[in-house]
Amino acid sequence: MSQVSRVAAPFLIAASVLVAATADSAAQSQGKANPPTAAERTTDMNAFLCKDIMRLSGEDRSIAIGLMHGYFLGKKGATGYVSSALSKASDDFVEYCLDNPAAKALETFAKFAK
Repeated sequence: MSQVSRVAAPFLIAASVLVAATADSAAQSQGKANPPTAAERTTDMNAFLCKDIMRLSGEDRSIAIGLMHGYFLGKKGATGYVSSALSKASDDFVEYCLDNPAAKALETFAKFAK
């Protein structure tokens, strides 16, 4: 598998996991009998707190963090990256979130995704 597809696949999986989890939660909290269709679902990444990311299981957490990396790389217009720098940013994000669970995840991640 090429380097690009090994990186792109987790981003796509993360997006679908986050969309599904948020939509199911919203449908349950609103008491809807039928959850919205995929076309009706909108997930705001700003709504996630650090504790939401930390509550995810290992692989799902890695995918969510990968999605945030992709978001910030895209904002920069970057097509290349240094793996060790992304790994350090991920580790710093996790450490910060463990100490600050009520912090907004995307806002917090921005501090480490330079």
